[in-house]
Amino acid sequence: MLLVIFWCYSILNAALISRASSLSFEQLSRKVETTNRVYQEILKNKERVEFMLSSETPEFQMINRTFIPIVAASSKLKALLIGGFLGGFLGVGYIFGRKIIRDAMA
Repeated sequence: MLLVIFWCYSILNAALISRASSLSFEQLSRKVETTNRVYQEILKNKERVEFMLSSETPEFQMINRTFIPIVAASSKLKALLIGGFLGGFLGVGYIFGRKIIRDAMA
């Protein structure tokens, strides 16, 4: 009789243990499913953001950057003096050249 009671107890205990383990498995599978859905949504959002970022970036790239010249530019006064000298020289040359050509043709 004691053996029958022990056998029934062991069967009931095994059923409770298997039910508890299946409940735990169901909870874990639900958690995995939820985590997968969240991960898929994150991937969708990432792709959407990457597309928006790529559409906002310009289509051109800078090839060569500008640089500041090492040698300083000459002053304006110096440029005016050189320009005045060259202009005066060319003006005097034009006047003398025209006079020489007119005297040669006359």
